[in-house]
Amino acid sequence: RMLPSKNSSNAARKRDSLVISRAIIWRGMLVMSVLGALAVCFILMAGWEVHVLRGSAKASRDAAQAAAHNTSVTLVRQAMALQTVLDAQEDHDRSLLQLYLQLEREKLPELERRVSASVGACSASAREAVHKAVQAFLSDARQHS
Repeated sequence: RMLPSKNSSNAARKRDSLVISRAIIWRGMLVMSVLGALAVCFILMAGWEVHVLRGSAKASRDAAQAAAHNTSVTLVRQAMALQTVLDAQEDHDRSLLQLYLQLEREKLPELERRVSASVGACSASAREAVHKAVQAFLSDARQHS
């Protein structure tokens, strides 16, 4: 009969402890691998989130710049259209003023002479009334020029 000797018992213990040690190391490596993979996943997800947030901020900044540009272009177009209208109105006003001044210089004195000549045959009170009306008209026309 063979009884286990101390040497064989020590060898079995060493072998068992070696097997246990390998199993523990393999389990530890597996756990560390899983934890490492989870850490990499979290890092990738955080990186993706930062990427998406930066893209969103850039898109909103670009949209704001485009809106500001469109508003500026619209304002410039409206200002140019208004300036065109003002220039046309200024040309019209200038020509109207020139016509009015021409009438005042050339036509009103002639009108006054013709009215005075025409009322020569009327009574003195009628001539006085016409003269007052013509003078009132001429003074009013001179005030507006």
